[in-house]
Amino acid sequence: MAMGYVRAYVFILVPAFFCETAVYCASIPTSSQSAQSKPKGFGTAKRAVIIGVDGLGGAHLRNVTDYYPTFRSFFEQGSYTTRARGIFPTSSGPNWCSYLTGLDIMEHGVFDNTWNPASGNPDKETSYSIPPVTGRGRPETIFSQVKKKDPNLQTAMMFTWSWLKYFAVNNTDIDVWHWGGEGVTCGSDIAKCYHLKDTSTVLAAKANLVQNNPILTFIHFDMVDLAGHNKCWGCPLYYHALKSVEMKIKLLIDALNQTQDSSGQPMLDGTLIVIVSDHGGWRNTHGFNKPFSALVDIPILIRGPDALKNNSLESKYVSNLDVAATVLNAIGVEKSEFMRGQVLEQIYP
Repeated sequence: MAMGYVRAYVFILVPAFFCETAVYCASIPTSSQSAQSKPKGFGTAKRAVIIGVDGLGGAHLRNVTDYYPTFRSFFEQGSYTTRARGIFPTSSGPNWCSYLTGLDIMEHGVFDNTWNPASGNPDKETSYSIPPVTGRGRPETIFSQVKKKDPNLQTAMMFTWSWLKYFAVNNTDIDVWHWGGEGVTCGSDIAKCYHLKDTSTVLAAKANLVQNNPILTFIHFDMVDLAGHNKCWGCPLYYHALKSVEMKIKLLIDALNQTQDSSGQPMLDGTLIVIVSDHGGWRNTHGFNKPFSALVDIPILIRGPDALKNNSLESKYVSNLDVAATVLNAIGVEKSEFMRGQVLEQIYP
């Protein structure tokens, strides 16, 4: 027994003792070998822009893409799916929160549109709310991760839906934010009203992109969802609203293409752009107890540096939780330990 013990002991020590000889050291991993490699696409973009189109159902976009050249450009020049899945319920608050945090509903605690930051700090265990896994109050966001990497990196959030103020107001992780409804007076023409709000949002986003060059910008348009609720998903007003939003997206793309960065290259060349949505709809609502494809199928369209072109993800499972991880990865920021989504490495060669 003693002899066996000594032989085993020597066997363990020999590789370390003779580490200067390659034959023994070859099997010992170096720190660089043992370090986890970065996902594909890490740090390939100088900046990222997430464009959220509220209420844009994947089924409603799928069959009309030929009529919308700016949307079609994402199919031709990037990676795309119209069959991505959001989280349930198919309401705006929980799903936009998942884009902003990379967390599912049980992690971020936003169960419906009545949520506010106080909901994340319940006073007792029997309260009808739960604190986020990132800590009490407002959940940590993609902007939090950017600031953890470098507090000097610029971030921005421009939106039409006022509920998103809960993530912007008094949030030191966001350098510039703008609510499109500020100063907009609505009359009887609700569609025109939301067009004006979305216009205010896009102009603020454009100005900030060109002037401040933020590394991460989140933009939210609300007119398509308004049209669905006001008339119906798939009605003429719905597609009129989609055309209006498309023109605003084109305005942003043109501005990025016409503005040079510090290296003298068009900003567009170094920008990852992701178009997303929170839910689809049926007739004039999306509040059904049981989900079906017209509600849950959502588009995720991606174009940018090193991303594959004409790359369909339709047959692959893509979740809205993957957007946060993928966007952060592209701008060289690691996702947080809490984020559930995965980097969509299949958008890269």
